[in-house]
Amino acid sequence: MQQVSAVEPFGDVDAARANVFDPDHFVEFVGRRFRAGLGMQSDDGEVRVIVGGKGAGKTIYLRRLQTGLSRNHSGYVDDWRNRPPATRHVLDVWSWSSSVRECRQRWSWLWRRAIMRSVISHLLHVKRLRARVPDGLATRLRLDFDELVPKFETRSSIVSQVEAIIQEHHDRDALDAFLHNSRWEALEHHVADALEDAPPLFFILDALDEEFEIAPSQSLDCQEGLLRQVLDLRANQRFGSRLHVMIGVRDLVYSTTQQTEHAGRFHRTPGIRALQWNREAISYFLHAKLNALDADEWMLNPRAKDPVERWLGHQIIRNKRREREEHLEDYILRHTRLIPRDVIQMGNALCAEIDIAIDSGERELSPRRIRETVARVARESGTEQLRIVANHLTADLMPREALDHGYAENYVDLPGSNVPEDVASAFQRAVFERLRQALSDLGEDRFTAKRLEKIAATIREVGDVDVLSIMWQHRLLGYVDGRHRLHDPVVFYGPDQDRSLELPEGKAHYALHPILIDAVDRLRGVGDVVTQA
Repeated sequence: MQQVSAVEPFGDVDAARANVFDPDHFVEFVGRRFRAGLGMQSDDGEVRVIVGGKGAGKTIYLRRLQTGLSRNHSGYVDDWRNRPPATRHVLDVWSWSSSVRECRQRWSWLWRRAIMRSVISHLLHVKRLRARVPDGLATRLRLDFDELVPKFETRSSIVSQVEAIIQEHHDRDALDAFLHNSRWEALEHHVADALEDAPPLFFILDALDEEFEIAPSQSLDCQEGLLRQVLDLRANQRFGSRLHVMIGVRDLVYSTTQQTEHAGRFHRTPGIRALQWNREAISYFLHAKLNALDADEWMLNPRAKDPVERWLGHQIIRNKRREREEHLEDYILRHTRLIPRDVIQMGNALCAEIDIAIDSGERELSPRRIRETVARVARESGTEQLRIVANHLTADLMPREALDHGYAENYVDLPGSNVPEDVASAFQRAVFERLRQALSDLGEDRFTAKRLEKIAATIREVGDVDVLSIMWQHRLLGYVDGRHRLHDPVVFYGPDQDRSLELPEGKAHYALHPILIDAVDRLRGVGDVVTQA
């Protein structure tokens, strides 16, 4: 069997570089239990939305759809698009809105208008499509709606049109006048007429959350508006089968739709595919990666039935902190966020240690070296996740007028800003350190609700923000489901488990994710290990 890579045996963590049809790079999920999400077909034209957390694989699934659909020449598939709207534009729309509801509605119409403008540019400038549009209709699309559609010289992407619309309208009133122009209805009728004789159009938008961590709440509003329009277009009688806009969004975005009066429209919609990574799915992924390894990557015992033992030479490892033994696979996986990116990073790090051991003439990878490697990778993941939480906190503290008055950079690290990096990120660093210190003072990974409130009180000193819910949303904090069962499995955020973005109250016990023990000084594990329910 061919090795995945001479450098990275588990593959590249950057899905944009992976070969989506190479079995050594893309893990195929088969079986009924995976059918609705992880097991989706590569040419599934019914997909509109792929939902998943950071590192869940949205990019590789969208790339696979783009490639798979392109092989069917009966439809038109746009080029690969993987650029989100610039953070500054996202903040512009947010600052022009007085409430979350208003902001999401504005984004919804903004995405709708950008989609229509992009479709028109393709209909007029892609030879294969232009040949199917009657001349009179093409002329109307090109000339009759100057106030809505620019003079395109070539095809344009949806995201480019989002940014162009914002740049063309410099304040809320101008933007709203454009978005709600009465002639949009007539223009959409003409677009629908033009699509009738054209092949089905597929537009795939990826990396919409590429800069999500810079301004999470504001980016969530942006993505939620897009999600609504993508599903509305799917349900539209004239556009539904002709215009396919496929997107990947954070699970946080999907959760927002479950908290409104329209939740029924989005729940179990056929066009939504959720990448639900639980213990069963991530173990399947790990075993597939191990089976793709060359025998040279096995440390010891190639005849072992357990693939982890065949790989690392051990089936059981002693947890010295808790003075008990664990299955090595359980030990490795609970130190990840149960996402492919973490497993790939952990696998590559352990393979590097195997190379060192073999080059040194050692016959096995010692448990000490395994523990140190797992701790190092977990520490990197935990630190990254804490920084994301800190950025979320500071972004939520930013006043809406900050952008207009030139001090938004004190709260969010805007790319391309003229403010020095150390000034722009000072507040984020301060909140990060305060958060880490609060967790360090907490001291244990399992605790009562009363002790948990001390973290929130410490963070509230920098501003009124729901730090516990933000930690919950980013899967660093969970609860024990039941009363007086401190050592039971812990429930962490996930739209398949609890669709609320707020940390559930009234629980007797809470717990931190295992990756924080290595990322926070003086934080120790107590009792049973924290496992995900």
